[in-house]
Amino acid sequence: MGNIIGLFLLGNLITNGTVGISMFPTQTVAEKKPVATPFQQQEILWLARGVYSETKNEEEMRLIAWVIRNRVLTKYRGTTYQEVLTSEKQFSGLHVSDPEYKNNRSLDYGDTKNKNWRLALTVAEEIYTADESLRPFPETVRHFYSPISMSTTPEWTRTKTPYLNITQSDEQKPSFVFYNAIR
Repeated sequence: MGNIIGLFLLGNLITNGTVGISMFPTQTVAEKKPVATPFQQQEILWLARGVYSETKNEEEMRLIAWVIRNRVLTKYRGTTYQEVLTSEKQFSGLHVSDPEYKNNRSLDYGDTKNKNWRLALTVAEEIYTADESLRPFPETVRHFYSPISMSTTPEWTRTKTPYLNITQSDEQKPSFVFYNAIR
């Protein structure tokens, strides 16, 4: 047994320059994520607010985050996450008419007690920094709506074919419908 531990310690010394007994490799300075700039931190914060205001479901958060990112990258209704998310008649949870408006717009990095908010922050950072190859649909998918939370179908969807429907197992209607190439 001593020989196995010795080989493990030698392996640690050779591969990552440490002599420790941790079964998990330590992160080296080169592997650590770069610290986000203040601008990037604000962008991630606004992306998190956007996804949190729309859903508390992780899968849905990821897809909505990609739609928001698509809008920013294509400069559809703004060039920053805040501009896109607060654009007129978009993302209703971030507008004054929504009952959760004040809460959704005031959430910050320090609000750690809310599990769904922490999830939204994690998803936002993940999607904000994700490689383009991980995009789940084309960059032109920039619209969605939630049939389960809206009483009427939006006019802009009536002649369009959905690109993707997301339905949770316990729901009759899709929770979200995504559209491609809406102008």
